[in-house]
Amino acid sequence: MADAPKDAKPPEPPKPAPGPPPPPKPIFKFKVDGKEIEAKNGETILQAAMRNGIFVPHYCYHPGLTIAGNCRICLVHSSKGMPPTKPVIACQTLAQEGDDVELHG
Repeated sequence: MADAPKDAKPPEPPKPAPGPPPPPKPIFKFKVDGKEIEAKNGETILQAAMRNGIFVPHYCYHPGLTIAGNCRICLVHSSKGMPPTKPVIACQTLAQEGDDVELHG
C-alpha cells in the first residue's frame, strides 16, 4: 500500500443541503407613485393600493368575483415586472416587497 503524500489535504466534508426559503413576511412595504404603503402577503397591487386609499382605475375587477384581467384598464408600471419596462395588470399582479409601482407612467 502506497503512502499518501505528506502535503495532501484531507477531503472536505460534504456541505449540507440548503434549507427551505424563509417564509414570506405577513406585511411588507412597497411604493405606489412614490408613496410607501403596506401590503399583506398574497395581496395584488390593486388590492393593496385600494386598501391604503390609493385609487387604481379598473373596470372588470370586483372583490367578489374571480380575476379576469380582460379590460387592462388597471395597467401599471412595476419595477419588478418582467421585463421591468413592460406594464402589468394591477388586479392580477401580486404586490412585492420593495417594488416601485407607477400608476400613470
